[in-house]
Order: sequence, then C-alpha cells, then structure tokens
Amino acid sequence: MKAKRILFFTTLLGLIIYYTFLLHPPWIIPTLAVVFSILGLIFIEFEKNHATTRTISLLGFITALTVVSRQIIHGVAVSPVFLFTIITGYLFGSVSGFMVGAASMLVSNFFVGGQGPWTPFQMIGLGLIGAVASLLPKPERMRHKIIVLSFYGLFSSFLYSAVTDIFWWMAFTSKHTLATYLAISTAGVIFSIARGLGNILLFILLGPPILKVLERFRDRFYVEYL
Repeated sequence: MKAKRILFFTTLLGLIIYYTFLLHPPWIIPTLAVVFSILGLIFIEFEKNHATTRTISLLGFITALTVVSRQIIHGVAVSPVFLFTIITGYLFGSVSGFMVGAASMLVSNFFVGGQGPWTPFQMIGLGLIGAVASLLPKPERMRHKIIVLSFYGLFSSFLYSAVTDIFWWMAFTSKHTLATYLAISTAGVIFSIARGLGNILLFILLGPPILKVLERFRDRFYVEYL
C-alpha cells in the first residue's frame, strides 16, 4: 500500500512538472487545471478511505491549531504550519498529512494574505510536505525522531518554495523557461533558508511534547493507519 502511495504522489508531481515546462502558453490555465485535479483526487481518496468521525475530528483539531498559529506569528520566518503538517503526515500517513497541509493554507488565507490564484499552489506545496513526511524513518528514541524531523523541516522549506514559485514564475515573467524559473527561486533562497532554520528551532522546542501527545492518541485510538 505504501509503495502505491509513493507512486501516486510521484506521478502527480510529474504531472505538475510536465504541464509547467512542456505545454505552450498560456501556462497558468493548464497548470491550474492539474493543481485542482490533484487536490480533487486526494480529497476523494480521503473521503472514501479515511473519513471516519475520529479521523475528521483529529485532523480538524490539528488544522485549527495550524491556522491559529499562522495568524499569531504571521510575517516572520518561523511558521508552525510546517511543524503541525509534518508531524501529522509522519504519524498518521500521507493522505492525512496532505489534508492538514492543504486545508490549513486554504482556511488561513481567509485571514492572512488573502485568497487568489496562488492559493492552490500553497495548498499543494504544504500538502505535499505532509504527504512526503509519512515516508521518513521512524526510529524508537525521541531524540533521533527530532533529528530526522528537523532535517526534513529544513528540506521542506525549499520544497514548498519550489512548488509555490511556479505561480510567481508563470504570473510575473514574460519568458517561461527553466532559467527564469531558477531566477525566481534564487531570489527567495534567503527566505527559504530562514524558514528552514525556523522549522529546526520549532522541532527542537515543540516537537517532543507534540509528538508524545499525538503518538499517545494514535496508539490508543487507531487500530490501523497508512
């Protein structure tokens, strides 16, 4: 089952890359179509196979925490949205991680930053981070878990930028080439580094207690999770 999920998300990412770099202008129309298709497919997967009352309650609670945390410290490099999304995917699986990441960006944009054509890319970016977190190694000792999650928190900052930069590249450059995309990405690399270091700090400070609480919940109430 996990191998199928890896293939599933890899295929979706490949579709984004294909439609972004190989189709002729206007780029944003087919790319947005692919993005919305991805979101729709994953929401359907969640509804069919994961939407129990217990799961919806848990993910709704985590999403609410993520939305509130983004509002409280909006405007600085440190953002708990990565912390909650990554831990959700790490403990409860790829679909749950994706749902928390995507829903958190959708809801929080009503209060921070506003909605726009960039929102689906933010949803895909953070959702993908939560999904990939399910594939991380799961050592026994808490210290080792925090090391794994901290390194992934640093990497996830660049992964998020790589996805969301697609929108800015399509919307604000006249020539849609790999060189112009890399120029857009390079311009924001300092912010990506700062956000990644902020993720490491949050995992060191808040990771252990959050992991303990959610692991306890998982072990007591979940018979099986993917």
